[in-house]
Amino acid sequence: MPEEPIFNIITGTISHPFITNIYDFIFNSSYRLLNLHYTHIHFDVHPRNLEIALKGIGALNIQGINVLPPHNENVIKYLDEVNGEASTINLVNTVVNEGDRLIGYNTHIFGLNEILRPFKDEIAEKQISIFGAGNLSKTLLYTLIKNYRPKNINLFNRDLQRAEQLIKFVKEELNFNTIKAFPFIDEEIIKYNEKSKLVINATPIGSPPKINDSIIENVNFLKEGQIVFDMVLSMNDTKLIGLAKQHNLKTITGLDFLLYHTSKTFELWVNKEIPINEVKKIVLDVYHNEK
Repeated sequence: MPEEPIFNIITGTISHPFITNIYDFIFNSSYRLLNLHYTHIHFDVHPRNLEIALKGIGALNIQGINVLPPHNENVIKYLDEVNGEASTINLVNTVVNEGDRLIGYNTHIFGLNEILRPFKDEIAEKQISIFGAGNLSKTLLYTLIKNYRPKNINLFNRDLQRAEQLIKFVKEELNFNTIKAFPFIDEEIIKYNEKSKLVINATPIGSPPKINDSIIENVNFLKEGQIVFDMVLSMNDTKLIGLAKQHNLKTITGLDFLLYHTSKTFELWVNKEIPINEVKKIVLDVYHNEK
């Protein structure tokens, strides 16, 4: 009798346009390390085809989907259930196919908690500066307010109207009032960032190929004792992280955030943990060998 063929279970990432293959690499590396018969594929899904794509998950028995922009909000209307935290912020980045039901989660919250937890005592009751007012900032604000008791938050953004919309959500839905928007101007940043314990870049500034860009060019805007978190995904230090290291400050990188939130997504799909340190080494080795 011929052996039964082994069929790989499919997981996928959806975005538009195609953004990066880093997720495919992380998930497929993890499947191989754990000897799991899974394959991860990246799908370029135009927003007009999102509903059809979600129906296809069930029809093709795809185990789960990693959701990237621009779909994190619109995907919700096509799900059968949304986890409480994801529902609160109206953002989903992970979909799990449970039988005939599609369940949405936000694993960014888990990832943020994992990388910020070691600094919890330092952050509590302190001022925090966040640069950017997009969906990452919204998730950050939810996580920080729910778990880290900040004294006050300064939100820097080029579009102050968008920042004010986010502040409205924070005040009405999270019942946190000590938050204020500031323009993305060097003088304002230097003035109002000085007393912040945690400084977070949640903008794309500094992303490849523009790796020499930073949220501010004045090298002295960072102060002694601050913790600097750059959410930009880079295999090398971003300019902001480099500046922080020059000041001997504690740093958190976008790669670490990526690994922790994808580890939760992976767990929701296959009920196993990603070997984070092994996968990080593989990612960095492959990247630097390709240089």
